Amino acid sequence: MITVALLNSYGYSSSELAKFSGASTSTVASSQIQSAESSGLTAAMFLVTCAVPIVTGILQLLIWRFYTIRDSHKTSYTVSVMA
Repeated sequence: MITVALLNSYGYSSSELAKFSGASTSTVASSQIQSAESSGLTAAMFLVTCAVPIVTGILQLLIWRFYTIRDSHKTSYTVSVMA
């Protein structure tokens, strides 16, 4: 839902509606506006598909580097009996 909200804030829903409605732009000004919105949308899509997973991976690496499974289990136990 966060992804959809982010993309919609950059005009994803309006670009999809324009694409499916068959609306064509005939003026230069409206095509420049569409181009500017498209570049913002492209940047937002790049952010969602590339930057977010990279940042998430780095955070996971930083958090989990303090934990290890090495030597976390023992295969043999010694029992001392006091008699």
